[in-house]
Amino acid sequence: MKSLRTFIDSFCRQERGNIVIIAALLLAPTFALLGFAVDISAASKTKAELRDLMDSAALAGVNRNAISQNSGTYSPANSKKLTDEFLTKFLSENISRRLTSLNYETTATQDKDGVITLSIKYVAEIDTAFHDLIGRTSMTIEDRVTATSAPPTFLEVIMLVDASSSMMIGASKSDQDIMRKVNGCAFACHVQNANALNNAHKHGAKVRLDVVKEAIAGLIDDAKKMQIADDQYAFSLYKFSLKLTEVKALTTDMNGFKAAAMAMAPPLGPEGGTNFRYSMQQLNAKLSDSGSGISKDNRRKVLMVFTDGVATPVWYSNAPKDYNWRYDVNTVFWGPRVHWAYGFNAADCNQFKNKRITVATLYTEYINTDTGSWGGLDKTLIPLNKTNLRLCASTEALYFTANNADDIHRASESMFKSVVSRSRIIE
Repeated sequence: MKSLRTFIDSFCRQERGNIVIIAALLLAPTFALLGFAVDISAASKTKAELRDLMDSAALAGVNRNAISQNSGTYSPANSKKLTDEFLTKFLSENISRRLTSLNYETTATQDKDGVITLSIKYVAEIDTAFHDLIGRTSMTIEDRVTATSAPPTFLEVIMLVDASSSMMIGASKSDQDIMRKVNGCAFACHVQNANALNNAHKHGAKVRLDVVKEAIAGLIDDAKKMQIADDQYAFSLYKFSLKLTEVKALTTDMNGFKAAAMAMAPPLGPEGGTNFRYSMQQLNAKLSDSGSGISKDNRRKVLMVFTDGVATPVWYSNAPKDYNWRYDVNTVFWGPRVHWAYGFNAADCNQFKNKRITVATLYTEYINTDTGSWGGLDKTLIPLNKTNLRLCASTEALYFTANNADDIHRASESMFKSVVSRSRIIE
């Protein structure tokens, strides 16, 4: 028994000594593991910095600056050049000093639609400290970044503006009050001549057509800023009442187009009524199918319709003194009527959609201050027009309602922004 106890005591004394030895032996691998963790953390940080730089370099090769102002398109050679210039300029300034070497290869290709795919494949070495313990003095990073471009969308924008007598209504209640005071009516009296309208303008009143013209001018100013290639946008302008009238033929001269829009006058005499169906049929006959928008010769067509949606197949001679009605022989009534007025028919827009033309509608909502004999406008035609002008648009997002220049400007700008493509990283 004594010998057994002696053996156990001896073993315990030896074990305590062994623990010290074992602890000492574990220090080296513990510090090594900590060192490896430091190396890995530093490598991850450098890898993220390098990836961010490569992402930026790839986007530099497919962004708007890569588009040739002469051709309005991208080229693989130009995209590669811009990417390499970016890396040369920023590589030494933005990467950790632990990066000991970097090799990269830039490639740029272009598909049949003109879209550039730019790739940067790179291999880098990161200096390490504790990896020396296992015979390695660096860590290797290998990765690839790819970005694609979208070519500028070339647009043919056809503006169709309701210039009928109902668009001669005062643009706001205060404008209508001025017109009643100076002309005796709020509609520029369904002008047979320009006297009533000129008188309203002289006293500071604006009619709905004035507001639309100003909004179009503002849209053109926006288009100048937004285009990224020469002649990216082409515009044509038509006004309609009982029939269609060309105001400005298709042009890329934005200044000339803006001037023509601002000079647009309402029709006089027997053209004061409204015939949506006939006017839109006339316009459709002038338009070919929409292109894809990939080039100047293959423009995507967008039809923008500005209207209050109220149609009248009659015009008045010498109003308000003499309300002699004249009837439009091309009128085909549709839907409910309020006296001689009827609403907008969404089916009239299908002829454009069948040609793959994108249709956007801006409803300059009718402001009716005469709720007596014309109260049916509020109860019947206005709700109907809201529905049908929304259905006329190619998508609900391209239907807008506005009552003033600011709202119309914002609506038009929103439509333009929806067709602008943006570069993006894809992997």
